[in-house]
Amino acid sequence: MNVFTSDCRYFHLEKAIYEKSKLLSQFFDEFGNDQVVPLPNIHSHILNKIIKYTTEDVLIKETREDLFAIANATDYLQMDELLDETCKEIAELLKGKSPKEIRSILDIEENVIL
Repeated sequence: MNVFTSDCRYFHLEKAIYEKSKLLSQFFDEFGNDQVVPLPNIHSHILNKIIKYTTEDVLIKETREDLFAIANATDYLQMDELLDETCKEIAELLKGKSPKEIRSILDIEENVIL
């Protein structure tokens, strides 16, 4: 299966990779290998990480930005197993932090009531 990322990179995904995505599996079932599937929300470096992690058992520590990008991409691709692992890593990142630190990490503005 061939996909096209947001930064205009083509990837050929082996069956072992795209089968882990409900979204890509549905595309393959409907169109076979005849179509290039656009992934407008996924950058090539994030897709490379997803490909790597679908063949490995453990997430290697990633930057906060990459963890969130991987979580968003795996949610979009409906890759539940990898999404769960990524969310566990994000939870570890937030563990033991104060509400103010969590808002900062998640880029959430503090609500100010006037």
